[in-house]
Amino acid sequence: MRRGRRLLIVAAVLAVALESVTVAGWWSWRRAMRILDENPAEGAAVLATAEGLRLPSAVRRSRRLPARELGRARDDLVVPALGALSRGQLRWLPADPIGYVNRARAELIEGSMDRAMEDLEAAIVRDPTSPELHWLMALSERARGENASALDHLATSAGLGPREGPLRMDLTPEEMAWVRIEGLERRLKYYPRARSEGLIALAREYRLRDQAGIGRDALEKEATDPRIVLELARWDLDDGFTADAEDRLNHLAGRNSLPASLLAETWSVMAAVRDRQGDVEGAVEAADMALTYDPRSAAPYRVLAGLAERRGNVDEALEHLRRAWGMNPTDVPLLMSVARIAEKAGQPDDARLALERARTADPSNPSLAAALVEFHLRQRQFMDATVTLSDALDRFPTDPRLLGLADRLRAEVRRR
Repeated sequence: MRRGRRLLIVAAVLAVALESVTVAGWWSWRRAMRILDENPAEGAAVLATAEGLRLPSAVRRSRRLPARELGRARDDLVVPALGALSRGQLRWLPADPIGYVNRARAELIEGSMDRAMEDLEAAIVRDPTSPELHWLMALSERARGENASALDHLATSAGLGPREGPLRMDLTPEEMAWVRIEGLERRLKYYPRARSEGLIALAREYRLRDQAGIGRDALEKEATDPRIVLELARWDLDDGFTADAEDRLNHLAGRNSLPASLLAETWSVMAAVRDRQGDVEGAVEAADMALTYDPRSAAPYRVLAGLAERRGNVDEALEHLRRAWGMNPTDVPLLMSVARIAEKAGQPDDARLALERARTADPSNPSLAAALVEFHLRQRQFMDATVTLSDALDRFPTDPRLLGLADRLRAEVRRR
C-alpha cells in the first residue's frame, strides 16, 4: 500500500515537473518572438543565447519562426540564431526537415555552399513534397552555376506548389516557359486525383504560349470528362466555333446527374455562345438557367453584364459585375472588367478599388501595376501615380510598359 502511494506521489511530482518545463519553454518562445517583432537585432541575440529556447516545447514551436522578421537583423546576428535553432531542432525533431533547413540558411549566409546543399538534400529526403525546399535547392544550384539541375528543382517546386513560385527567381523567357510547362506536366503525376484541373491548366499554358494545338490535342484525348468537355467548349467559343461549342454544351446540359455547379458553368458558357450568335433573349434565358442551378455562380452575371453594356446600360452592367465580384473576389479578369465599367459609369472610386484588389491578387504581374498607374494618370492623380509607379519599378525595373509610364508621368507633370 505504502509503495503504491509513493509511486503515485513520484508520478505526480514528475507530471508537475514536466508541465513546468513545458510552460517554461512556451513562455521563453513567446518572449523571444515578442522581442524579435519589436527589435530584430535583440531578438536574434535572444534566439542564439536563451537557454529556455532549447527546451523541447520551445523547439516544437520554433518550426513557426517568422523568418522575415529574423531577416531584418544583421547577418552576423542571424547566423548564430539559426545555428542555435537548428541544433535544438536536429536534436528534438530529427525527422523534421526544419533543422536542416535552418542550418542550410546559416551556411548560405556564410557562403558555405557545399555544406548548405548537403543539408538541403537531407531536408528534401525528409520532405520531398515541399515546394519551398526544392526552390531553396534551385537557388543554391543556380548560385553554383548548375543551371540544368536548378531548373529541374524549380519545375518540381512548381509542380508541387503554386504556379507563382518560380517567379521569385530571375529566369529567361525560355527558362520560364520550360519551368511552367514541365511543372504542370509533373503536377499531373503528383496529383492524379486532380487530373482534370491539372490537364486544363497545362492546356491553357500551351495556349498562352501560342501552342494551342498541343493544348487542344491534350484535352481532346480525355474529352469524356465533363470538365474537359466544358473547357473545350470555351475554347471553341474563343476561336469562333460557336456551333461546335453549342453541340458540346447541349451534351452536358442534358446530363442532370452532373453536379449543380458544373451545370451552372455549362449554362453560363451557353449564354455566352448565344450572345455571340446574336440571340440576346436566348442568352438571358441561359444565364437565368445557370442561376437556378447555382445562385452563387459569378459567370452568369458576367454574361448579363456584357449584354447590358452592349445595350449602353453601363449602370446595370456594373451592378451585375458587382454581384459577380462578391462571389469571386480574387478573379483578376473580373476585377479588371469591374474597373473598366466602373470608370465608364462615372464611378472612379469603385474602379480604383477594383484595380488595387487585382494588383493585390496577383502581385507578380507588372501589367496590373501599370493599369493602376494609367488610371491615376487619367484621373490626374499625379501623386498617387508617382507612388504606385515607384513601388512597381522597384519590383520590375526593366518592364517596358512601366518605363514608358515613367516618361509619360514626367511629361504630364511638366505640363501642369
